[in-house]
Amino acid sequence: MARKLHKMEPIFIKKSSFAVIGKEGSTIDGNGFVETLWQSMNVDFDKIFRLVKTDEKGNTAGIWGLMSNFDRSLKPWTDFKDGLYLAGAEVELDVEPPTGWKKWIVPS
Repeated sequence: MARKLHKMEPIFIKKSSFAVIGKEGSTIDGNGFVETLWQSMNVDFDKIFRLVKTDEKGNTAGIWGLMSNFDRSLKPWTDFKDGLYLAGAEVELDVEPPTGWKKWIVPS
């Protein structure tokens, strides 16, 4: 039986500047580095759990996979194939990341 694929339409929203703490890697790390970052983030999530922003129901406010060029300006990867990736969770802007974690600030 063939699966029917559903077309997903993008949703565009305006969001104020926010911060994400997570595990950072790059295309230099080789194939599969994004999956490895997510695995590391999930295994170590308890180390940042108390820092993570939550909604009114106590749910995590945002889990983010962010991409940036190597100068961390959040521009597209070089030639759309080389750059950085951050697997993480949204935190308040003033939160400091624990040792071994990186924080990126995303402009509005």
